[in-house]
Amino acid sequence: MAPSQLETARKLAEEERPRRVREGKDAILPDQNSIAVLKTLRQQIEAIEKWLGAACTESVPIRACALMEAANAAQSLRFESEELVRRIEVFRNETDPWRLPVSQVQH
Repeated sequence: MAPSQLETARKLAEEERPRRVREGKDAILPDQNSIAVLKTLRQQIEAIEKWLGAACTESVPIRACALMEAANAAQSLRFESEELVRRIEVFRNETDPWRLPVSQVQH
């Protein structure tokens, strides 16, 4: 995600809680599936870091293997993050149907 998109996302998140409080709505709590997906994302990021660290070696075969494993973990991370985006869109549409889905928002 580009730095400008991250900044926009942070601003929207900061505005969301006060808006919900003003409207008398409860805070949005993540469901158990989303928590599990986030945990998996963290584990995959740690795995990528571990494999990239292992690739810092003079041994070409070890480096090649470590980079391949890092690429596999990155691919898995991509699939999991896409699943999380779908879950967020579904939840947002259920709780605030007037909002555009994340995939349709233009920055």
